Amino acid sequence: MAQLSIRAFARLCLAAARGEDAAALAGGLSPDITLDQLVRRAAEHRVEALLAPVLWHLADSRAIAAGERPAGLKPPIHHVTRALHLKAQLTELDRALIGTGKEVPVLLLKGSVQLFDSAYPAPGLRQMADIDLLTTQAEALTKVLRGLGYQPSERDAAPGPLPPGEYHLPPMLRARDLVAIEVHLHPASPLFRSLLPADFDTNTLPVTGCARLRRPDPVNHLIVMLIHTLRHDRDTLDGGLLLRGLVECELLFTALTGREKDRAKAHFQTSAAGALWAGWRDLAGWAFADARPVTVTGRLLVAEFRLRARGYRMVFAIAVLNRVLRIAQPGYWRSGAARRHGARLGRAAFWRRLYSKFRDALTG
Repeated sequence: MAQLSIRAFARLCLAAARGEDAAALAGGLSPDITLDQLVRRAAEHRVEALLAPVLWHLADSRAIAAGERPAGLKPPIHHVTRALHLKAQLTELDRALIGTGKEVPVLLLKGSVQLFDSAYPAPGLRQMADIDLLTTQAEALTKVLRGLGYQPSERDAAPGPLPPGEYHLPPMLRARDLVAIEVHLHPASPLFRSLLPADFDTNTLPVTGCARLRRPDPVNHLIVMLIHTLRHDRDTLDGGLLLRGLVECELLFTALTGREKDRAKAHFQTSAAGALWAGWRDLAGWAFADARPVTVTGRLLVAEFRLRARGYRMVFAIAVLNRVLRIAQPGYWRSGAARRHGARLGRAAFWRRLYSKFRDALTG
């Protein structure tokens, strides 16, 4: 049985993200690569929504009957409807904020930006597990959310000083919604605070169709997405977000002007993270354009990317290794992350989740 290489799969994802014709992309795949293989890989890398049009065309072109299609294959309209539902949550929040008559600053973070001023050519291509918002007035924002029926996912959770190492409040849920809203007090973990732009909260733009919501400046948005893709997400216990983030960062980078690209690069260089920027461009060049990595960081990222393609067991092992390496950094102990992670050891939910991840890794 033929296997689609991870580089070919990455290019397929980027082509889909750029809006290339789904029928042509599906037709360009070898008939030896099965639909089940592609659906499984899309799930592993959290790009089911992105590839849904391609996979649906592939099923049609190969005359695969509805009852014979993989259970995880959902039609594109499913993802479009989901995205519109998430967008409706935010437009409802916007109206509620207007109704308060007060200025409560709310900034869209990460995928939330793509619900309005999207880098993608169509709605529903960006997969989202929650809605991330940034505010400097957590108490006022959570009060508005409670008024709309949202409740914190953790008992007795309330806005206030965050515990050491934390950067967002517990997610707020509502029974009729598909996802939770996560209120952030900082754009990223304190562990990566030195990489954040100083003007992230103030250099913002209006959100199309909303009076009280704002979005980050495009350069700052790319910077935070890079921090989450190449720092945050690589040591999560899921570990399957690297490709999705890599594709999105490439879309955001391509949309920048030459001057904006220079500004983004200069930011990382002045933040003593020039190697991160160079490594990312090496990884993107290798994944999307057949370029050879020339930096040490780039070679390490490419090696990690290739190992992750070997399945969930390897993804999980790399995520654990990245977490161990993170602990070895001096900044880990200064940031409060050690206390944050230590506090999880006393929670039964953490051990249940860890057990399930180990089980999946051993049996997958």
